[in-house]
Amino acid sequence: SSTEVHTPRFCIPATLEVKQGAGPQVIHNFATNPDSSEPGVDQALCYNVWAHTTEIFCEGGLPTIDCEGTLFFTPSYHFGGVSLVTITLSDNAAIAEDSVKTSPPLTLKLLVVPGAVSVKKSKDWRSQTTR
Repeated sequence: SSTEVHTPRFCIPATLEVKQGAGPQVIHNFATNPDSSEPGVDQALCYNVWAHTTEIFCEGGLPTIDCEGTLFFTPSYHFGGVSLVTITLSDNAAIAEDSVKTSPPLTLKLLVVPGAVSVKKSKDWRSQTTR
């Protein structure tokens, strides 16, 4: 019998806007609907996060996502702008050669703007889903 393996999947918003100098941000349920490559098998899931423009974040405040899907970052006090943030989800699927399975990447457009009232999710929230 063959074992079918899928890549992990998850959902994120397309854009996120936050005020410059707003301090540490904690956004619960940012990444949703995580699905491992082997449904029904207990696996560790890990989000991988890369910010393409780092100047809009405080030192030590680059975006990270914990295993529960909570996003953490600290916007810069001195710089605003846009950073494209690439996110993937990996699991520790132990098929064939103990290989790690990784989802296709999704990209978040994170805007750090002066004068924004609060964190604002785009209207197309959760419209991005890996397949």
